[in-house]
Amino acid sequence: MTDIIFQWHTKSPDLKTFLNGILAATEQGCKSLLLLACSDNNIDITACNKMLSKVNITVFGGVYPKLIFNKKVVDSGYIVIGFKQKLAVHNFLDVSSRIDTDDATEGEIEKNINHKSQAYFLFHDALSPNSESFIDSLFYCLGNIKIIGGGAGSLDFIPRPCIFSNQGLLQDATQLVALNTPLSLGISHGWQVFDGPYLVTESSKHIVHSFNYQPAFSTYKKVIEGASEHRFNDNNFFDIAKNFPLGIHGANDEIVVRDPIQVDGENLDCVGNIPINSMVYILKGDTESLIRSVEIATLMTNTNQVTKGKNLFVVDCISRYLYLGDSFKLELAAMIDKHQLPDRMFGVLSLGEITNSHSGAIKLLNKSTVLGTF
Repeated sequence: MTDIIFQWHTKSPDLKTFLNGILAATEQGCKSLLLLACSDNNIDITACNKMLSKVNITVFGGVYPKLIFNKKVVDSGYIVIGFKQKLAVHNFLDVSSRIDTDDATEGEIEKNINHKSQAYFLFHDALSPNSESFIDSLFYCLGNIKIIGGGAGSLDFIPRPCIFSNQGLLQDATQLVALNTPLSLGISHGWQVFDGPYLVTESSKHIVHSFNYQPAFSTYKKVIEGASEHRFNDNNFFDIAKNFPLGIHGANDEIVVRDPIQVDGENLDCVGNIPINSMVYILKGDTESLIRSVEIATLMTNTNQVTKGKNLFVVDCISRYLYLGDSFKLELAAMIDKHQLPDRMFGVLSLGEITNSHSGAIKLLNKSTVLGTF
């Protein structure tokens, strides 16, 4: 079993305060630490690396736009979660330089990952362009495991070191942490079809160039402006796009959501790959449908539990928070009201969510809520 014996939070962005939390966890006898930070802390990377190199117990985690701690959204500061056991952590570096069919990557996974564990945390640099291909390799190598995690980084989409390790903050990395305990998962998104489908006629990984042989952004813009009050200008793409994600039509009619975050000429830059020849929809949502989806995810975790979990780890999309605004408190309430609330509730608002799809495959999701109890 994996037991949490320490939890701590500060609103202060100061690294010295953060270190005090780490030292307090060490004094409590923790053998591993989950470290979470808000990107608005503006961490001094050099100072943080020096600090982490002196920590004599295992650390892991990431830097995220916002965090969740004990039923509330955290805008600044740090969270430290201490584990009684020493958890096995492996950091896969230089993810963007790996080739999709790289046998060496699969060999590294096979060599380093503990196959005795059936559940894992995953933290990755959301701005590594090859992350999704690497996640596919994980599923190919590890098969029937359960996994929960999310993309780290900040909302300015500037690449920076964002994964905590004993070597310091890592960039362009994916981190896998073995949990020696049953993990119960719940996943849902609540977005509905607005228009489509469209054939993706040209794309390169996470960038879509054309739909139905027509420029991608012009098509997207025409549909949204023709059926809503929204109007695009040079500065408001993300503010509008957060309301209208893309949805890939997958197996068993499952819709995998993709979040357009930037436009470059006629190209749509998304969080996650959109394969050529895939069929995609333009989606829409409303507060009611999104909140209802969280209730579904919560009920899934209850239904799937082998034993009663004491801890609830939340990976929720930052763009859901931005879309819902003040109503996001209803999303948090849905997790709590429909859940027999565990002893601890913590998590992240992420740039992409990682978990198992309904088919069991490990997938990168967007605009979704993933809940894990253990």
